[in-house]
Amino acid sequence: MQCSDLERDLESLVDGELLASDRLQHERHLGECQGCHRLVQARRELRKSLREAVNAPAPNALRAKVAQRLDAEDQSKVEPPESWLSRLWQQPAVMLLAGAVAGLLLMPALRSSQTERPVRPIVVDAMISRHQLPLPLDVTGEPEKVRSWFAGKVPFMVPAPQLEPVAVLQGGRLADLGDREAVLLRYQQSGQPISVFVFDPQGLDLKARRTMIGNREILLPDGRGYQVAVFRDRGLGYAVTSTLNEPEFLKVISAMVSGH
Repeated sequence: MQCSDLERDLESLVDGELLASDRLQHERHLGECQGCHRLVQARRELRKSLREAVNAPAPNALRAKVAQRLDAEDQSKVEPPESWLSRLWQQPAVMLLAGAVAGLLLMPALRSSQTERPVRPIVVDAMISRHQLPLPLDVTGEPEKVRSWFAGKVPFMVPAPQLEPVAVLQGGRLADLGDREAVLLRYQQSGQPISVFVFDPQGLDLKARRTMIGNREILLPDGRGYQVAVFRDRGLGYAVTSTLNEPEFLKVISAMVSGH
């Protein structure tokens, strides 16, 4: 794959619309090409900034201007209610201002309906998508070897938890969780893969079912048929997913928590 191929498919890649086979080729290229990796990260940051801008509240200055203009029209002359309303609504400026007021009044309701709509967090979608792909590993071997390989490659320390005999570490690779840089550690239990993502959890706010394992709070988001768990430890975020049944999956989480 060439850089031009990735640039051609950039929007589809960021939107998660590529077929699994195509995405695998792009993921391999991103693991080898830092320029394209930075390009994809920049586009994801742009998408994130645009989403945040859409949710920005209307300026107070606009609210005050609308109120002042309506007050001025109200005091300009005293007429019968029917005549005053008729003239007021016929003025283009007032109609525009009234539209702005209506928009301001509707914004809370629209935001409420968007908030209440069940939307799976981008982190969860991304981790499941990466777990589904047979991504090649950048490093294999013992936990210490895997841990040292990532030193200097990501802006955080990467522990490689020893989970034996519950699960065996296969290796790891550089990855991402939507707009977050991450490391993917691949484990295996009885032939079934377990993906453990390590990332910076700053700003992450997941609404999900919660449980306590040991003294650690574990979030259990909806994983569309996959087992998913997210927790924090010593400033790092951990996101784990697998197709194991729930009891076996929770044994893996318990082993991770007790090992920290």
